Amino acid sequence: MVHEPSFRELVSAKTRFVVPVGVLTLGAYLGVTALAGYARGFMSQSVVGAFSVGYLLIFGVYVMTWAVALVYVRVANRRFDPKAAEAIADLEARR
Repeated sequence: MVHEPSFRELVSAKTRFVVPVGVLTLGAYLGVTALAGYARGFMSQSVVGAFSVGYLLIFGVYVMTWAVALVYVRVANRRFDPKAAEAIADLEARR
């Protein structure tokens, strides 16, 4: 099954999506963490009242996490699921 073209196409499509999104997400998490540790003055600047840049960035991380999850589900339903069904059909046809 691993050598089937349909399966390799599925893995390739998932890799092309997951790796860049994962790198960007990890970069954002690490960036906010680094800012929290090394740029305390910047992170403590007030945006509105007691709401600081740090709170804003942490809120942004939560929003980004939900957005990535929703986009992944949408892409998986449209692109990955049909390729997975094709790979399964190819496997069953060979049996």
